[in-house]
Amino acid sequence: MRRWRRSGPSLTAKPQALLALLLLKPDVVANRDWLVDQLWGDAPPAAAVATLRTYAYQLRRRLAADDRIALHGKGGGYLLQIPPDALDSARFEALTAVRRLDDQVAQATLSRLLAGSWIELGRRDEAQVFLERAMAHSRAAGDRTGEAHAHYMTGRLLRMQGRLSASARR
Repeated sequence: MRRWRRSGPSLTAKPQALLALLLLKPDVVANRDWLVDQLWGDAPPAAAVATLRTYAYQLRRRLAADDRIALHGKGGGYLLQIPPDALDSARFEALTAVRRLDDQVAQATLSRLLAGSWIELGRRDEAQVFLERAMAHSRAAGDRTGEAHAHYMTGRLLRMQGRLSASARR
């Protein structure tokens, strides 16, 4: 809304509410009856549909400043076409997804480091636990390099176990 406030007089409450309702369902036709119900509840004015058209017209004029966004009348309702990167909620979801991946990669890296420390100390069981965690976090993040490194470390652990078993038999 801030973007459009700068381009002219601010919208009144109902057109702002219409925009908010359409932003709840971007790129989906919002049924005219549903919009009327949301805007006026149980007591819509007699000219609710005509007033809704006026609000849509006001929004179209305001949205015309950004050629990536368009409001269309479709199939008994309205469709707000808006690219995902223009919505704060879409940006938030994308950043949250990246953060989850970053957390997975960080957890995998930390687990590999801890596993390496346990391998150096000859603590097989602890190393195995952290290698399994590293593998799981790497898979969850789609980090093939991290997963390959965890496989390599697992091989190191198995070689160490083989050496320990051989020396125990002597």
